[in-house]
Formats: sequence, C-alpha cells, structure tokens
Amino acid sequence: MIVKEFDASNPPRGQRLRAGFDAEKQMAFYLHRAFATDARVYVLNGVRLVDPEQADPGGTPGVAQIDHLVLHPHGAIIIESKSVSERLKVKDDGHGADEWSRMSDGRWVGMRSPIRQAGMQAEFLRTYLQRHREQLRERATGLQAAAMWVLRGSDQCGFANMPIQLFVAISDKGDLERVRGWKEPSRPFLTWAGKADNVAEMIHREVTRHGEATTFTNTAIRGKDDGDYGVWEMTAAELSRTADFLKASDQPRGQGRVRPEDSAPAGGEPARPATPAAQPRPQRANEPPPPPPVAAGARSAPQPTARATRSPGNPCGVACKGCGGESLAAQWGKFGYYWKCADCGVNTAMPTVCSVCGEQGARGEGVKIRKEGLKYFRKCEGCGIEECIWVEGLR
Repeated sequence: MIVKEFDASNPPRGQRLRAGFDAEKQMAFYLHRAFATDARVYVLNGVRLVDPEQADPGGTPGVAQIDHLVLHPHGAIIIESKSVSERLKVKDDGHGADEWSRMSDGRWVGMRSPIRQAGMQAEFLRTYLQRHREQLRERATGLQAAAMWVLRGSDQCGFANMPIQLFVAISDKGDLERVRGWKEPSRPFLTWAGKADNVAEMIHREVTRHGEATTFTNTAIRGKDDGDYGVWEMTAAELSRTADFLKASDQPRGQGRVRPEDSAPAGGEPARPATPAAQPRPQRANEPPPPPPVAAGARSAPQPTARATRSPGNPCGVACKGCGGESLAAQWGKFGYYWKCADCGVNTAMPTVCSVCGEQGARGEGVKIRKEGLKYFRKCEGCGIEECIWVEGLR
C-alpha cells in the first residue's frame, strides 16, 4: 500500500540535484509497481521529519530526510537512493565498517557511507516513534504484560526494539564494485546494497522471512532458528496508525509544521486525542526576548552567530557562542564540523545557513560544510553558492 506518493511536482535545478531526484523517482516507481496492492506493507516516499527533541549541536531542530520508508508488521526498511552514472566501490575499512568511494571525472573520490547515513536516519526514526508510542501502540495483555512489567516497569508497547533494516538502492546506470568480496552485515537483520530494480524483491523476501520465522512449521517441524526475525510485531491497527502518523509528521522544506495528532488514522479508526502543545520556557532575567514566530510557509532568516573581527582566516567573523572568544580550532564530530574554544571549552557548530538564499542545512542535506586542506567551505545545493568560512591556523 502506498501511503505517501513521491512528489514529482517540483524537480530541483542543477545537474547533481536533478540526478538524485530522478533516482528517488525511479525507486518510487518500482515500489509502487510492487506494493500498490500489497496489504502487508506501507510505503512512504520522501519523508522529512523535524524533531526539536533531537536537536543538532547548534541548537537547531534535528532533521531526518528519508528517501523511502517501508513499514511492515515486524519492523521497517529504510531505502537510501543513490544516483550513480558510473561506478561505486565499497570495501571493509579494516575495523568492520564499510568505506565507499565513487568514480568522478576519471578518478576515485571518497564519499559518505550510505549505510551509515541510513543508520542515522533509523535511530532518529526509532527515537521519534518511541516518544509517541502511547498514541500509536496498545498496551500489552496477559503474560506479555506481566513480563514487560518485570523487565521495563510498564506494559506499554513501543518501538525501542523495532527492527529497522537498511537498504541502499543504486540507480540502474550505476555499477557497484565489492572490493575483496565485501558483504553486507547480516545480523541481527540483513543490510543490503544493490541495483534499484532488485529492491522490491529483497523487500518481499525480508518481509516474508520475518513472517515465517516464528511459525510452527519453521520452529517445530524444520527446527530452523532465524535469530531475532519475527520476534517484534505490530498489529494491523498499530501499523496503520504509525504509517498515517509519519505521513502527517512530514515537513517539506519551506512549509509550516503539520501536527500529526490532528490527522485521523486510516481504516476508519477514531483519531487519538491531540497531545498538548509544549509550553514556552519562562524567560530568565536579563535574557533577550525570543524572536517572533515565523509564519507558515515562510523561510526563516539566518540566525547570526557570535561575531568577531573578520580576517583572512575567519572571513565570517565567527566567535565562540559560549564566551565570545576567538581562540577557536576547527574539528569534526558525530554531528559534523564545529569549532572548539580553547578559552572556555564550548563547542560552536559551523553555520549551515546559506548567506545568499537563506537555505538552512541539516544533517548534511541542503547546505553542507566540506574541508579542503586547511580551508573549510560552505556550499548551498539550492543556489550553488560556495564560500570559504574558515582557514585553520590563519588569523
């Protein structure tokens, strides 16, 4: 069942962005052809979740942009679409992780691991759903409820142990080279990378595998142990509520927030009571007043960072957000590039707001920071502007 169709109404400008758009459109077509009438799975294309509770280091709400999401009774599958016109290469990095590179202008260049990228989206999704578990899932009954009370102190079913599998879909024109026979992780659940036209078949296999794992035929007659497959489960009503909730939670760029609580679930079920809106934090003494709210559909203006004297090494005039000092050192962390202050130890995220069009980047999407030697650049995918924001060691 297709819960959220791919939005092809506004294709982006720029060759690279358009190629990514076309790859997602192609994948959405394959999913529609395979699952439009399949009641076991719910497909959502192009889901963008915004969550203030999972804020980025700079304090901006966290964002997860999921290309394609497949929900089924025993979990979910995140599909990361990759537009490739030439070759991709993946190998083991020597420590059990995957290392990816792509052919560009006749040479191999490193790229972000799409598996790790999808993994970050999976944890974001899991945390988001777990916080709304009471409106999406029922309470356990009988022996299951008793066991949950002993183990967790609650009989409320949730999403903490929900299997979320990671698939990487390579566009049809691309070629994936597995260096030294690299294989995807298979435990506790299969991670998969391959051509986009094979994704639907792999989804069919994995959903069926979950469904058959704990059947009497598999366990008693065949004596087959399939690990954690099939252990976690949602009812049909819970699955439908979760799919509708995520569709209502989608926040396309430049649009105001749609409250998922205000959207009635499909299947004729009554909508759950809306959760109360969060109350604003009381203003502290000597604290400047909060900025006025932004109207729905309006783009937020770039928020200024603490300013220092502009210089060749600091063309943006950035200062520490903690003490206003200028003793900064560029570093890389879990959430991206940032500056570490030698005076107070506070971290200041490198700004991902385009100074030209005002586009706000998040989690490596839209506006990105890249490093080239000692220089750090900010590039906006929307308007194509790239500017140097920092030169390490030069003041």
